[in-house]
Amino acid sequence: MKKGFTKIIIGQLFLFLNIHFFIDWLPDPIGFFLIHSGIKELSKRWNLGSNAIIVKNLAITFAFLSIPSVFISRTTDQEIFHMFLFTQVYLIIMNIAFLIFIFYLFHFLFDIAKRAEEQNLLKNSIRLFYLSFIVWLIIGTTQSFVWNIQEGWLVMTLSILYMVNIVLQILFILLLFSYRKTPDGWLEAKM
Repeated sequence: MKKGFTKIIIGQLFLFLNIHFFIDWLPDPIGFFLIHSGIKELSKRWNLGSNAIIVKNLAITFAFLSIPSVFISRTTDQEIFHMFLFTQVYLIIMNIAFLIFIFYLFHFLFDIAKRAEEQNLLKNSIRLFYLSFIVWLIIGTTQSFVWNIQEGWLVMTLSILYMVNIVLQILFILLLFSYRKTPDGWLEAKM
């Protein structure tokens, strides 16, 4: 259990951290591959259901689809960014795809918590799931309108939204750690 979740955590860190100096030094394709490998590791030992298969397949698909993200900085100067329509469209599609991936990853975690009869872990997962998706929907919908706000409000609004997003990403990684901390025999004993 620990080995599989360690791979998922490291993969999530690759997706969360964006160290970009000419190229992304923690590339998303490696993160998706690590998540795929972690779920594969967990699936070898336990029959984790259809959500595990979906997440595993999405992870390997996104490992290939995210290859251009290694060369595209998300913090590029806006004027240069708008010159490349492909870059804009690609990042929008990948953000939507990432939400779908996270949706299934959360449901994979729900399945594990339910099978292990870990009610606190399930409650925490569900709370973080709803909170995350509400915030991400707010971020996604306000990004279109935020450019029409006065400059002072724009900076403050974006800063608050992105700080909340960072906190949610950290909480998700901590949630993955709580799944990792569970003893290896916990799921085996419940089957």
